[in-house]
Amino acid sequence: MKLVAVVQLVLAPEWFSLSQEQRLGQRERFFELIDDHPTVEVRWFDSDPWTGSSTEFLVCEFQELESYWKFWEAIREHTAQRRLYASFQRVSLGYERPLTIGLVET
Repeated sequence: MKLVAVVQLVLAPEWFSLSQEQRLGQRERFFELIDDHPTVEVRWFDSDPWTGSSTEFLVCEFQELESYWKFWEAIREHTAQRRLYASFQRVSLGYERPLTIGLVET
């Protein structure tokens, strides 16, 4: 069973006050952290800033909750979280299943 989490985040004004070099360094460390957790597949998206309050979102796919939990434990220790450069606004957790499973025939 494949589990999926869609995580919306908001980059704080402090993030945008960093130089481009500092932001790239922070992102680089964050992506290294993602690479350290190969059991969680992460895709990063830049969202439309005009239609909502979240500025970016992640799609995380994984097989076991334990690996997902360990991934987030590592993220909590990341500098961007300690200095509040970003906050997680919403997490939608679900599992993938074919649309035909669970339907009632009428």
